[in-house]
Amino acid sequence: MQAADSAEGRAGGAARLRVCGVSLRLGAHAALVDVDLDLPLHARTVVIGPNGAGKSTLLQVLHGLIAPDAGTVRGATAEGRETDPRLALVFQRPVMLRRSVQANVEHALRVAAVP
Repeated sequence: MQAADSAEGRAGGAARLRVCGVSLRLGAHAALVDVDLDLPLHARTVVIGPNGAGKSTLLQVLHGLIAPDAGTVRGATAEGRETDPRLALVFQRPVMLRRSVQANVEHALRVAAVP
């Protein structure tokens, strides 16, 4: 698994997501092993890898849906001040409404009275 990010958002105190030493075992399988990432929050980041590499598991840990066995995930600035990273995650298969992603988005817009 690889994470690639642009240099955009790294300069001058930009907020970022810091992942330090994150590890997670799922049963006998080591899903994540000592992951260290420093991701800018205002840039696009791509996580790529083969099936079973841990991409979805990493995203779930980053969003607090699964607690890692070791390590930390936190928002920070270049000066080290903690921030509240605002992240969004859309599952490949809708969980809450058991519909397509498009149907879930359309439903949310209807509920919010957004045309």
